[in-house]
Amino acid sequence: MEQDFITQFGSGGEDPGQFRFLSAVALDRDENVYASDEWLNRITVFDKDGELLRTWGEAGRAQGNSTGRPEWRRPGREPADSQRQ
Repeated sequence: MEQDFITQFGSGGEDPGQFRFLSAVALDRDENVYASDEWLNRITVFDKDGELLRTWGEAGRAQGNSTGRPEWRRPGREPADSQRQ
């Protein structure tokens, strides 16, 4: 089966819109692209044209968490929440 390259979102690195270890990609009903990065412990959201909309999550202490566990620990297997704003 032949496939054609369409587009690319993000790049390598640690700044917003960049990835160190991309682990999963999902779409919501508005065709926004949710990408999880296991290394950076965050979710990055792009619109269908590849424009960065937002990111959330980070390694570190979650509010009220005295254990010091990351707010996200290797995100990537959770489904995208299309209601998240």
